[in-house]
Amino acid sequence: MAAPLTHYITLVARGVGPFALAALLVLLMRLPVQTDGLGWAMPHVTLAFVFYWIVHNQKAIPVLALFLLGLVEDFASGAPLGMNPMILIIVYVLLANQRRFFINRSFAVCWAGFAFIASAALAFSWLLESFYRGQPMPVGPLFLSLVVTIAAYPILGGIFGRYQQSVQRY
Repeated sequence: MAAPLTHYITLVARGVGPFALAALLVLLMRLPVQTDGLGWAMPHVTLAFVFYWIVHNQKAIPVLALFLLGLVEDFASGAPLGMNPMILIIVYVLLANQRRFFINRSFAVCWAGFAFIASAALAFSWLLESFYRGQPMPVGPLFLSLVVTIAAYPILGGIFGRYQQSVQRY
């Protein structure tokens, strides 16, 4: 007997869904919206994506998907090509080795861990971008972006969590 169509749709949603959801959020964050000069203060959705999925379901995000997601963010943000894929893969490797520390911990511990990882990743991206441009980049926008990213993690984690629960039901 052939499997029902919903079974195949669920398999595709489990395999491609997390990546597609993150890519959609990256593109939505880059929509031109009147923000009175604060357009660069957007959360780094990809960092939240990597952190959430490594802690909750590491198999859901292969390294190739991170590379492609980083390229999407590079193209959408105008960052030097390859910078975000490199940062995401480094975060992936570091978190994969420390994943056991975050499993079955309180949300506050995970959020603090995310804040640390996001701080290190954004500082590294600032360093790479400064090197690429040949001059130090302003620190103010980086700090504001970090604060927005850390503050947005509960919302982004909630979105990823709801998606994961909805797919696991079937």
